[in-house]
Amino acid sequence: MPTILAFFLHHEPLTEEEAYTWSLKVEPRDTSEGYKQLLMEDLQLRRDMEQLQVRNSDLEVCRRDSTWPDFVRNARTTLS
Repeated sequence: MPTILAFFLHHEPLTEEEAYTWSLKVEPRDTSEGYKQLLMEDLQLRRDMEQLQVRNSDLEVCRRDSTWPDFVRNARTTLS
C-alpha cells in the first residue's frame, strides 16, 4: 500500500498535449495506421519464425549426424 500512496503523492498530472497524445495511442482516431503496423509486425514475426525453423532443422541435422562441434563453431563465426 505505501507504494501506491507514494505514487499518488508524487504524481505530476499530464499536460493537455500529453493527455491527447496518450489518448490517441489508447483509442486512435484512424485505425488503418494501427492495422498497417500490426500487419508489418506480423510479417516480420513470420520471417523471424522461418529463420528460426531453418536454424532448428540445421541443429537437428547436426545432432543426428554428430557434427555438433562443427555447427557450434560455424554458428559462432556467423554470429560474430
